[in-house]
Amino acid sequence: MSEGVLITGDQNPLHLPAKKATDDTQWRSLDVGAEADYFLLEVSSESEAYRIIGLVRQKLLPAVYLKPLILINRGGDVSKSLQDQVDFVISSQQLEQQLPAKLLDEVESINRRIDALQEQRLKADTNIALRVVRYLYSRDREVEPIASIQNRGGYTFTGIESLFGGHDQSIWQTLDFLNSQHLVQTRFVTRTHQCASCGCAFLNFKETCPQCESEELDADDLIHHFRCGYTAELSDFRQDDRLVCPKCDQTLRHIGVDYDKPSMMYHCRSCDHRFQEPEIVTTCFDCHRTAPPENQIHRNIEAYKLSMLGVNAALYGLDSLFASILERRLQLLPLDVFERFIAVEKARIGRYKVSHSSLLLLDIKGLEEIYLTLGERTSEVYEELANLFYAMLRSSDLISSRNESMFLMLLTETSPDDAKIVEGRLSSGVGELLKASLGASPEIISQIVNVDNALDLTEYLESFLSEHHAE
Repeated sequence: MSEGVLITGDQNPLHLPAKKATDDTQWRSLDVGAEADYFLLEVSSESEAYRIIGLVRQKLLPAVYLKPLILINRGGDVSKSLQDQVDFVISSQQLEQQLPAKLLDEVESINRRIDALQEQRLKADTNIALRVVRYLYSRDREVEPIASIQNRGGYTFTGIESLFGGHDQSIWQTLDFLNSQHLVQTRFVTRTHQCASCGCAFLNFKETCPQCESEELDADDLIHHFRCGYTAELSDFRQDDRLVCPKCDQTLRHIGVDYDKPSMMYHCRSCDHRFQEPEIVTTCFDCHRTAPPENQIHRNIEAYKLSMLGVNAALYGLDSLFASILERRLQLLPLDVFERFIAVEKARIGRYKVSHSSLLLLDIKGLEEIYLTLGERTSEVYEELANLFYAMLRSSDLISSRNESMFLMLLTETSPDDAKIVEGRLSSGVGELLKASLGASPEIISQIVNVDNALDLTEYLESFLSEHHAE
């Protein structure tokens, strides 16, 4: 029998046969809902609904953030935007009777796909791109753009917006990244202009004077008199309520017979310049940057669905771009192979007792999401990082990765004191490089462990993750 967790923002929730998680304290440690079949949302306002949806979708466990969301409607209208952020909307009367069979079938379909992730459903997804891929996989449908004045980009995307916590520019960057990696297929919907500086789609298109750039312009039709060929502004032809040619005094009665209007004439009030072709500029309503339209972003607005590569990524994870560059540059070892080398090194040191080796752990927080800021420059920056690792490590040192941002280095014949020198140089170099690229210093956590018989790599990593990567 299906069982759900009731989430409520009210003091007096409906008394329903469901477990309850009623406050943010419980949600911060919400693994209680990982085994539920769905979440029921009972709230008194749409703002509260959006807040709770964000709490769910921004959790890191797939078994939680992918959970089907069912909104209980007490009565009244539910906005289209809110309907798009949940999976189902039902009335409180329906709930008190029994959830409709069709709805339960759809819930089961979503949960089957979540279950297909197997043990990964209970492992934290720190990569926002992977969370989007897994959401698309679990819902098995196309994500469509919806025009929205609430979003700086002019559009929002059904379902996935709440994964980003209101950072709508990150949505575009993530979807662009997934498209560049062929993890999604696209369908053209429309086209828009966006500010090249901040990504805002709300641009003011303005005519300006080509001589002084003033916007204070008067526009008048040009009149061409067929019979005598005289051409001038409409104001020159106007006499009371008639049009009379200043050259031949003939009255112009019918457009297309006596005259036509071939173009417009502009008059600048600031510099008195007269011209036919104004300069067109755009000004962003958000950052107020002004630029010609051709210098703004011309973006195709598309719908997205997973490709077969995307399905594979949803099931088995995304390869880290940085890790792939390190693998090519430094022969990055798989973690299980690295563990075997650690075991061999422990045995060697234990037998001969004449040398020391050290394990250096470097955790660069947010490294896997640098592409959200750098876009196409990501590969270039990652290459520079790989060169930094290459310069700091010797050919006898070994390197592996635990996830997209955590790297393990076996520094052979290196005492912990000497390893601190490598640690300092590497942390400093990575920090300076990323600060120069991102404009802000990343959080870097590093630790050094002596390689001896007391070192259990698996236990050490689990302890580190629970301390520094807990939700």
